[in-house]
Amino acid sequence: MKTTLQILIDARALLKGGGKWCKGANARGMRGTRVDPNGKYAVCFCAQGALFRVAGRQGIFGATTALQNFTLPMTLLEFNDQSHRTKREVIALFTQAIKAERKHELHA
Repeated sequence: MKTTLQILIDARALLKGGGKWCKGANARGMRGTRVDPNGKYAVCFCAQGALFRVAGRQGIFGATTALQNFTLPMTLLEFNDQSHRTKREVIALFTQAIKAERKHELHA
């Protein structure tokens, strides 16, 4: 099983790819329709969908918590889906959580 840090790193890398971020769905296909983030038709992902893609539905609790430490009082989905939210801001959120998780692992 992947560590929280590895899940965050892998999900950020997935989102950094050209045009691979979306709002309003965990994942979307090439035509913009909602699809399963772990399915073969998924081509873009919201923050939570990227976590699902790299860790599966059961492995994202630690990574979600790490991200929500910086989004509270909003949930990760609320943060991702705000009308003014940008891909750059979502990537920055992952970077913050990765830095915090690295510090946490050093002191654990």
